[in-house]
Amino acid sequence: MRCLGRITGLGFVFLFIVIFPCSMWTFNTQRIALNSDTYKSLFTDEGFYKDLIPDVLPAFADEIDGDELPPGELLLTPVIDSLDERDWEDIAVALVPAPWLKDEVESNMDAFFGWLERDRDDLVLVFHTQTLRDRLMGPPGDEAIQHIMAALPACDPEEDRQFEEFSRGGDVEFPGCRPQPTELQRDLFGMLMRAKNRIADNLPEEIDVVEEVEIKSAEHSETGERLFTRGDLDQFRSTVLLWRRLLILAFTVPLAMLSMVVITAVRSSKLFFRWVGWPVLLGSLFTLAPLVLLPFILPDLRVESADRVEEGFATGGELLANIIGNGMLRLIIGEFTLPVLQEGAVLIVIGFVFLVLSVLLPDPDAPLEEAPSTVSGVPVYQTPSGQVILAQQVVQPDAPTQFDDVGPSERTPPPAHTPSPERVPPPDHTPSESDWLQGDER
Repeated sequence: MRCLGRITGLGFVFLFIVIFPCSMWTFNTQRIALNSDTYKSLFTDEGFYKDLIPDVLPAFADEIDGDELPPGELLLTPVIDSLDERDWEDIAVALVPAPWLKDEVESNMDAFFGWLERDRDDLVLVFHTQTLRDRLMGPPGDEAIQHIMAALPACDPEEDRQFEEFSRGGDVEFPGCRPQPTELQRDLFGMLMRAKNRIADNLPEEIDVVEEVEIKSAEHSETGERLFTRGDLDQFRSTVLLWRRLLILAFTVPLAMLSMVVITAVRSSKLFFRWVGWPVLLGSLFTLAPLVLLPFILPDLRVESADRVEEGFATGGELLANIIGNGMLRLIIGEFTLPVLQEGAVLIVIGFVFLVLSVLLPDPDAPLEEAPSTVSGVPVYQTPSGQVILAQQVVQPDAPTQFDDVGPSERTPPPAHTPSPERVPPPDHTPSESDWLQGDER
């Protein structure tokens, strides 16, 4: 029966080790990932908006310049790609103000989490681009084109000929540099100005994210490719709401498994600490395992999520991909690391303490000591040092005994005490008559 209980306890231990890491990650996901304040604080502290500014204009330019252009016209995106990354970051700050970008991201984030918590019936995510359009059409846009011209690397003679052919409508690519002849530099400046104005003219004043989802889905409906739809968004919200309602099960189920271990396998306090300590220790180690694998999984996860988001939107898909895939995902995974690490470390310490207690506590199932032996019919005990003690003898710790100088086989109990006889007169004394009389009186 005891063997069956141990086998059953091992089964519940295995279930606990499997379920407990999922419960820990579910709890932290609810607490961190589904809280809008988490993202607001992260985006402000980690410099998220500063890193996102250089991606805003190229994201819109890719969609607007996607159509075929007349020969001799230049796309703005290849020019930006030809610049040094630091140079473009300095230029982009003048075109994309950080306060505008922060207001747009946070307002849409509030709208999303309000819809997710059923505070709003419809999901409305809108980016207002009027500020960006005014910057492009105004003096900041003209100055940005001049800075781009100065930041482009100089062309060599072969690249000058290639650019000249490109400006005349030849079937060659833009060389990605600034030509040396003054006439060709004026041609390049005019191309850049027209590309900038084309983006400002075609950029919508409002970009409705959900509408873009429907447009992109309609474009791919003929090919049978499945993208985001409103139905998918509603299903996502229903799943999250159900997940929140079932949060109580995150720790109830593993606690139930641990309770079943105690019921089926524990028979003493020593076994309690042993059977509870090992599952808690192993379950905590498996909880920390994803933190070791995240550096290897994160790059692929970011690329996959970014591609998925970019394909699902018509205008601004690349911008949303950078916000969600390369921004939010990177920061939120980093935010998970410290809480999970702290909780796992505390539970590992608790499991280790339980195991130490299981070693220190006495085992009630240990075999009993052997019965004492007897010497000449008297019970005798032998101490760990080899000293023999009578059952009724009290030995002082420092007092020598009569058995210290003899071997164990020669140790015998002291002779029994015999009372001394009554004192009699010495033999040379002859009792007198008075003595006899006194004896008779007695």
